[in-house]
Amino acid sequence: MVTKQTTPTRKTTAQKAPEGQPLTALYASLGAGELIVEKAKELSGKAIHVAQMPREDRMKSAVKVYEELAARGERLASKIRSSGYTQTAVDGAQAAVGQAKSAGQQVTAATSKGVRKAVDSATSATKAASKAASKATSRTAE
Repeated sequence: MVTKQTTPTRKTTAQKAPEGQPLTALYASLGAGELIVEKAKELSGKAIHVAQMPREDRMKSAVKVYEELAARGERLASKIRSSGYTQTAVDGAQAAVGQAKSAGQQVTAATSKGVRKAVDSATSATKAASKAASKATSRTAE
């Protein structure tokens, strides 16, 4: 009896990687690139249309687009400000500022104490040297 050997066949389907893996990031960047190309095609068509408009209409259209972009930016800034991540970052920054101030105050206090000790020590040494010098001069005067 002859047995036939079979070789495993490979499937050529796309690999699926868990979310956050390098393969997913590659697919996301490819998708973003395709979206950019689509939007560029749409914009080129709109640009041709706008270029054919009378000057006054182009100016009105430009002002309208500008105002729409400003409104869009304002909405985005509002979303960012109210975002939980932003609030966490602001809270962390405020805590860091408080810690830095506290550390600065501690350094100032420690430095002041150190300077006071050094001045007191120098004053004591000066007084002791002055007394010793007075004694030495009074002995030589005798």
